[in-house]
This record gives sequence, C-alpha cells and structure tokens, in this order.
Amino acid sequence: MDIPIIFYIVFWIRNSCLASATCFMLLILIPPLFALVPWAWIVGCAAYQIFMYRYFFGDRRGDLEYIYRSHIIDSTFRRTIVRTYGYFVLLRYLLNQMGEISPFNEEFFQKLLKESSGSIDGDSHFTVYVKLAEFCHKNGLHDKEKLYLESALEEKPADLVAHFKAAVASERLGDSSSAMEHYASALQDPSSASEQLRNFITAQISHVATSGPRKKPPIPGLKFLTW
Repeated sequence: MDIPIIFYIVFWIRNSCLASATCFMLLILIPPLFALVPWAWIVGCAAYQIFMYRYFFGDRRGDLEYIYRSHIIDSTFRRTIVRTYGYFVLLRYLLNQMGEISPFNEEFFQKLLKESSGSIDGDSHFTVYVKLAEFCHKNGLHDKEKLYLESALEEKPADLVAHFKAAVASERLGDSSSAMEHYASALQDPSSASEQLRNFITAQISHVATSGPRKKPPIPGLKFLTW
C-alpha cells in the first residue's frame, strides 16, 4: 500500500530519537563505559539505521504497513473525540493512556458511540469499536474483545487490521476455525499489502491449521501491535 512520505519521516525521527535516548541512558547507568566512550550513543543511533532500512525496504516492510494502518485508526479515533468532546478531553485521554488505571473505561467508549452517532461516518464508528476491543483486551475481556471486533467488521468487512486482531482474539479463545477464517479474510483487504505482510499472515493460517490456536499472539513481525 502507499504510505505518505511524511509518515516515513516522522517514523524515522521518532524511532531514531528513541534509540539515541536508550543508548545514552545505558551509558549514564554504566559510568565506566561513559568515561571511556562518551560518544558511543552516536554509534548506537547510527547502527539502529539498519533497522530503519529493514522497515522501509527490507524484511520488516510488512510491520511498517501494519503500523501505518494502525496509525490511521488511531488518528481517526482522536478526531472523533475532538469532534464530539473537544481537545481538552482528547488531551486527558492521551495523558491517561500512560497509566495503568484510567477513567476512560468501557462506558466512555459506549457513550462516544452514542453521542457522536449523528455526526460521524462509518470509518469513525469502526475505529471506536477497534479501540473498545483494545480496551477489553488490556483488561482480559477476550469474549467482549471479539464481539467488538465483529462490530467493527460490520462497518468495514474487509479491513486487514480488524481481521488480524479478531484472528488473534479467536486464538486466545481456542477457536481455530474462526482464527483461520479471519486470517484468510485479512488477505482479502482491497488495499494492497506487501509480500512480506501477506506471507506473514499466510504463515499464521498454516500454524493454526497444524498446531492449533495459541494463547499468546504470534511473536515475529507484528508482535508489538497485537497486544
């Protein structure tokens, strides 16, 4: 799929800065190393560019596509909050995501669906259901997670992200047939996907067919996006 240049730039800057900060903190925590090579964090940042190349042109291109698709969902969800409640509520929501306990519970999402129903389109409803599913997952409510993802798919029946998340949820619930069905449906997303992403999803179908459902999400590739 086509990814805007600005997303590449922001992704590169953000992750390079995080890599630099991590290397610098490691040097601070290891005083002898900092005394000997105080500039080592620069080398670490430069070495991290190998990962950037893999995301942009190499074997992790599929990960980047999935990250971008998830970014679109998050952006639409934030616009929905702003349109319904304003920027102050959005700021509170973003700040509360940093903690384990948040006042933005399931009731908040349900209320958002109802109060914004007259002003938002199908894409916005879709994103609220996906975020509801994410909330339920974090709280171990996997049955509800699956139900909300199915509601999201009623809005966008071919969406790759929703089908992938629904497949992972089905695996946690021990439902092999549903997991394989959702993985297969993810491959039918009309927006083009890289060969790496398609191969990764196909591999999940083969794994479930031969080994059964997993209680944890698949580790390679999309591991940090399926939780």
